[in-house]
Amino acid sequence: MDDKVRALIGMGAAFSVGALSNFEEQVKVAKEHGATVEELGEVLSIARATKLSGSMEMDSLAEERIKTNSKTELKILSTSDSACGCGPEGCC
Repeated sequence: MDDKVRALIGMGAAFSVGALSNFEEQVKVAKEHGATVEELGEVLSIARATKLSGSMEMDSLAEERIKTNSKTELKILSTSDSACGCGPEGCC
């Protein structure tokens, strides 16, 4: 199992139990190993479906951590945030 997959699994587990600091670390590691925003979002979606902690605060913070590029601290546009459905490079 490669480091990206291991970090994605750790991210989902940390989210499920409401461990924000561990979640943030796993997101950072996953991004460093090439995880895309789509992959992070998919894992978050699965973790939400199986979540043990009912914390809305954790849910909001998790979304924010995924959408923030750890290297530049710039927000990455999700398809719902952009009229034309484009990414951080701008409109298509």
